[in-house]
Amino acid sequence: MSNDTPRLFGLVGVEVVGVEVGADDIPMLALVTCDEPARCCPDCRVRSRRPHFWARTRPRDLPVAGRRTGLTWTKRRWRCVNEQCRRKTFTEALPSIPPRSRLTSRLRTSVREVVADRGRTVVQAARDVEVSWPVANTAFTAAAEVILGDSW
Repeated sequence: MSNDTPRLFGLVGVEVVGVEVGADDIPMLALVTCDEPARCCPDCRVRSRRPHFWARTRPRDLPVAGRRTGLTWTKRRWRCVNEQCRRKTFTEALPSIPPRSRLTSRLRTSVREVVADRGRTVVQAARDVEVSWPVANTAFTAAAEVILGDSW
């Protein structure tokens, strides 16, 4: 039997292992990593076999079916097994949930598109997806830098 819930929510590389509805009526999805390349060191790309400890993050994501949805991602911190590598440990990361990011890639993309393509202000976009103004501004600025380069 396969778990198609991540496909329903558009989350690649994770598996939903539980769903709870909190007191504030916000569904909370419990995620674990199911992507083998996430176990590879980001510097030397060697696959690790030595877990270090578990880490839990709560990245923000887009609303689902018009409702804010919370994520709890339990991921591993691994030890790099390559003795020549400068990185000793690393946590699992995915393209849809980058390392050290509090937002999923699709939420960050949505903020950027709302500002750049639909003419909303950064403040309006932040309110629409319930993030702070600095978070929305950082998402938009990073996208603008990629498009405009050094010209601005």
